[in-house]
Amino acid sequence: MKLKNGVNLILSLSVMLFSCGETNITWESEDASLLEDRGNLVYYKGEVFTGAVIQYFENGKIEQKNHYKKGYLDRFELYYENGRLDYLAEYNEGVPSGTWEAYYENGQLESKKKFIDGKLEGKVEHYYESGEIMSSEIYLNGKLDGQKRTFYTNGKIISLQTYRNGTLNGIYEKYDKAGDKLQSIVYKNGKEIVSDN
Repeated sequence: MKLKNGVNLILSLSVMLFSCGETNITWESEDASLLEDRGNLVYYKGEVFTGAVIQYFENGKIEQKNHYKKGYLDRFELYYENGRLDYLAEYNEGVPSGTWEAYYENGQLESKKKFIDGKLEGKVEHYYESGEIMSSEIYLNGKLDGQKRTFYTNGKIISLQTYRNGTLNGIYEKYDKAGDKLQSIVYKNGKEIVSDN
């Protein structure tokens, strides 16, 4: 099983087996061969795997943690060397489902999105490292659908775009840092039909 590549990393695997309680078993990287990836399912000693595979930095802090449930990837966590969360992704039977979040090394949220049955759904937001909103967009069934807005660090809008079913369909406007409109275009089914420039 291939984990995230890294320079001079110590690899350790922690298997959590669920029965009446939770059991943690840790072993060295040479025993990682006991895990077998068979397409979408991971097996341990010939049985579907339920537990976690953990990779550590040299400083002993967790770098990456993959959680499996009945052989399927259930949750993925990636960390910075300082111990703060870098990336979190949730799955349902190996398919992206649930919340996905990315963070800057200072702990500030970088992006947040939600998947349902492998497709983006709802609001997706990206942030500057300082915490201000960078962009916001709406997805429906995996496609942009609604307004997509991008912002300067001062909070003023850079651009406003309207999408329907993944295609530009409506007004596209662009602004300068002071908030003055630079450009306005109307799209229909991805084609420009009116422009003020």
